[in-house]
Amino acid sequence: MEKGGGRMGRGKERKGERMTRKRFSAGILIGGMLAAASLAPAPLWACYAVVVGKEASADGAVLFGHNEQNWGKRYLNFRKVPRIARRKGETVTLSGGAEIAQVKETYAYLWSEVPGLPYSDSYLNEWGVAAASDGCADREDSAEQLGARGDLTKGGVSYLLRRLVIERARTAREGVQVAGEIIGEVGYPAARTLVIADPKEAWLLAMAKGKHWVAQRVPDDEVALLPNFFTIGEVDLKDSTNFLAPPDLIEYAVRRGWHDPASGKPFRFWEAYGAPREQCMDPRQRRGQTLVMGKEIAREPDRQLVFSVKPARKMSIQDVMAVLRDHGVPGGLCLPETVEAAVFQLRRNLPPDVGCVYWRTSAAPCASVLTPWYAGVAEVPAEYHKPVPLERHLTLENHFLDDPALYEPDEKLAWWVFRNLQGAVDGDRETRLPIVRAAWDPMEAELLKAQPEIEEKALELFQKDEAAARAHLTKYCRRAARKALRTARSLKKQCESD
Repeated sequence: MEKGGGRMGRGKERKGERMTRKRFSAGILIGGMLAAASLAPAPLWACYAVVVGKEASADGAVLFGHNEQNWGKRYLNFRKVPRIARRKGETVTLSGGAEIAQVKETYAYLWSEVPGLPYSDSYLNEWGVAAASDGCADREDSAEQLGARGDLTKGGVSYLLRRLVIERARTAREGVQVAGEIIGEVGYPAARTLVIADPKEAWLLAMAKGKHWVAQRVPDDEVALLPNFFTIGEVDLKDSTNFLAPPDLIEYAVRRGWHDPASGKPFRFWEAYGAPREQCMDPRQRRGQTLVMGKEIAREPDRQLVFSVKPARKMSIQDVMAVLRDHGVPGGLCLPETVEAAVFQLRRNLPPDVGCVYWRTSAAPCASVLTPWYAGVAEVPAEYHKPVPLERHLTLENHFLDDPALYEPDEKLAWWVFRNLQGAVDGDRETRLPIVRAAWDPMEAELLKAQPEIEEKALELFQKDEAAARAHLTKYCRRAARKALRTARSLKKQCESD
């Protein structure tokens, strides 16, 4: 049983949980395989990321913007998980039954959960390490074939990979190393790119099914735009400052016939490991780079775009959100299937409790509002997650609980309030979108303007009483979130009565 990191939730189970327990391992593995298979067509339209190096941002922060996009009936939980001391000798049992060693203590983190899905949660931990991922497509064999030849141990690590990184890593580089070690030990059953960022740097970790992956550091003065395919090209394994990978990355590709050194062409990860595409130039990557550079990129279907670009000007949180809210390409960067949009603001000149902020919206960002959640908050209001005890919430049985009632609209939960507002806007976007933006834009501007004052007070309190400082941040974030919730309810009524 993969217990979200250890022995938590091993108490008495209810009957429904026991039934779920018998089928969740197979369900997770099959679900992961189906998710991977569904990524085969090109172009792909599921999740989008904007990763800004610290010298490319207006305030010196590493900025990591992400649209989490999922099809089907969904809802979202958002809550704070504290540090947890672990017992000596504990193990983490993964979805299919593979085990890895547990650490002595797991770090605290903010957790955005998309129940039922194996690859959709997002995180920010107490050290300012943020993680989220985008689905990709590879040319690797099936999970069954990989398991048969030993490249996946009992299905490998799927759902918990990001959480294990966040629980164990103090830096983004360390997060890449943690992920790489786990993948090397048990394998990974899907193709994805995981973004891991901290206040000093950001990495894109591209993973093919099995045990092969590569990570590239985003240049400090550039911006990476990540759609749903591998964007890492040429790899210099001798440059450990900017690249990390298993030592046989290229050798394995040669052995599989995916790269021919005799051709004279350089090894490119996207070309060797990625699934063949109808066209190299992805329209969503092109759109993002166009917005960031402030100039049009010519359509050249056979040209692969570069990994990252220099922005026309240093980017702010609002600039990142403008990209995430964009509808200027068929399919869009902002889709109706967006369950959350976020900008992680990661600053190195402040303590992580104050300097690292998870700005987020529930539902599609075009119809919603960013509110701040500091890494140091003690808790998240009850309206933002199902009323499940944390110990139980962290278990895989709870995450993959097969209960259709969980997905029924519930206006007591923030997710459904914002999602229903989005539904009202989608019903008449031309008329209603200006109505909601007229409310949300000033609110966002006010929250951003208030940031220095809130942080100055928090820093003053930190000098005397860290608990009081965290209480101050918690109260502020709670107040902002609940104001947004009240406004969303009012806007929905206004949209429906227009």
